[in-house]
Amino acid sequence: MHSTNGDIVFKRSKIILTCGFLVFFSGNVIALDLEEGTIELEGGLDINYSSSDSEISPGTKSDDDSMKLDATALYYIRDNLGIGLLVYRNRTESKSGQSESTFTTYSYGPKIVFNRSLSSDVSSYFGVSYVKLSHKAEHSLSSNEISGSSWGVETGIKYFLSDNTSLNTGVNYFSSTHEYSNYDVKAKGISVGIAISVFL
Repeated sequence: MHSTNGDIVFKRSKIILTCGFLVFFSGNVIALDLEEGTIELEGGLDINYSSSDSEISPGTKSDDDSMKLDATALYYIRDNLGIGLLVYRNRTESKSGQSESTFTTYSYGPKIVFNRSLSSDVSSYFGVSYVKLSHKAEHSLSSNEISGSSWGVETGIKYFLSDNTSLNTGVNYFSSTHEYSNYDVKAKGISVGIAISVFL
């Protein structure tokens, strides 16, 4: 059976997320629990580059550059369990031959995060989010705006630089749906990012 790029991405996503689950649920809690009443403010950056070759029109290559800025505010309703709001802006520039397109997405929605201490200055985390999408596509000769939604799961590590500051790195698997006037476009993928959190 022939494997598509989407199948490969999905399989790799499951492997990475499975490893994250094992880290999150293994070992004993040592220290560094995020106590009830803690507020976490996080800001992050993802930069991605990809190149694709169309199966419909062989030889038609597309190069994509993407940058995502995100911010999260969490309130820990109990030790190590935080709920809050995620917002982000994603901008992608795509070039295929003489054609250029720019896609800008604004998103917002709820997020839940579980924290698990691994040592006195390192903890793992697992998060789930669901966001609404507002998407603007600008092509060489036209532009259009569409809406949609996306859900994602993520896992990673927080390294605490001090009692109230951490450097975070993790992987995120997402699945999104963009709603056009008479049809939907679905996408899924995985990203790796870094972020900084401040705890109040």
